[in-house]
Amino acid sequence: MNAILKVTLYCVVIWAVGWNAPLTRVLATPILPDAAVWGRQINGVEQSVLIAEPPTWAHRRMAYDAVVLSVHDGDTVRVRDAHGGIHKIRLANIDAPELTQQNGQASAHALRQWLLGKTVVVNLLGHDRYRREVAQLTYKHQDVNAWLVAQGWAWHYVSLAKKQQNQIEFAHYQKAEGQARQQRLGVWNARNPLPPWQFRRLNNPNNR
Repeated sequence: MNAILKVTLYCVVIWAVGWNAPLTRVLATPILPDAAVWGRQINGVEQSVLIAEPPTWAHRRMAYDAVVLSVHDGDTVRVRDAHGGIHKIRLANIDAPELTQQNGQASAHALRQWLLGKTVVVNLLGHDRYRREVAQLTYKHQDVNAWLVAQGWAWHYVSLAKKQQNQIEFAHYQKAEGQARQQRLGVWNARNPLPPWQFRRLNNPNNR
């Protein structure tokens, strides 16, 4: 790739994803087999940009590698980043059973067995009211949040996901939950599993 093309691509990426996006993850490997070209029109002219991740990741403020130190429950973990910083992560767009409800311990155990001590990519979306980082985790190129839904250890948190996921991601999570229901995996092995948001409401009216 010549210098002029590199500069042009850089400028288009800056315009497309914003100054605060994780540009190093996009620009470090400008040509990848699984990369995709996404376009927008400016004054009727199609402007394309090559990125290595789905466009829904572009608005995320940052992404970083971290080691999973502990698993609190099926949707909350503690990680240590490359600089030694400790982060409490609430997995985005899913809701796992509380530890005190049916399958709560099993959900946490499944996540712990898979990720404890492993290095994951934390794709940060924001923070919740408890000051936890809300993020999508990736382990070996697999969406951890979606995996929990697909294994039946978490619900797709539709009320929040509608605001955060694009149509493709939303449909993927919905399909994963539907298949888990059909196969009676995890929480769906029970006759009428109680969604965790309802469990919290029943046990603590001040909790969401």
